Amino acid sequence: MPPAIFPLHGRHVAIINGCSGFGLALARLVRDSGGTVSLLGGDEDHLHDAACALHGARIVVRGRDALRDMEDLVQVYPPIDFLVMPALAGQCPEGSEGGGFDPSPYRISELVQRALKLTPPQCQIALCGPEHEPIEDDLLRLLAEHASPAPLMMLADCDMPTIAAAVLRELLSRPARLQLLRGQVGLEETNN
Repeated sequence: MPPAIFPLHGRHVAIINGCSGFGLALARLVRDSGGTVSLLGGDEDHLHDAACALHGARIVVRGRDALRDMEDLVQVYPPIDFLVMPALAGQCPEGSEGGGFDPSPYRISELVQRALKLTPPQCQIALCGPEHEPIEDDLLRLLAEHASPAPLMMLADCDMPTIAAAVLRELLSRPARLQLLRGQVGLEETNN
């Protein structure tokens, strides 16, 4: 079956922790659909490898301040149409061992609030994570205020490109300022 192609020509997708697994599959799909990709991650070598594999994806290396790094990602490059990030600290959407997203000393809700202020109103922010994990109260309030009504339920035992296509399909079919996309399994547990 040929890979899914989406109407992304000229659109900019930024992915936090996008240098392998789910994040890289999503980045490839965006690139193959004519979109521009920016990646934020903590491992410079992995980011450069991902940028080479994607033929020039823009990268921002995560330093010691998650809020400043996210601000750099949003402000350095052209306006972002989609920002994809983990819904929970410690979750690793790219599927690599020991590379979970650590926003310390901030909470995910603080990063989301800042992203809502920094990105243009048409930017869609997608938070991805497993359905069984609790969400912090401040993030639940933000979701109640800004989120679309129904979450995406990603299927267990799907490969990363299939999950990436499902996420992209959901973002394009149901535009919303903020979405919580939760799956039956954590993306780091899903087969490649």
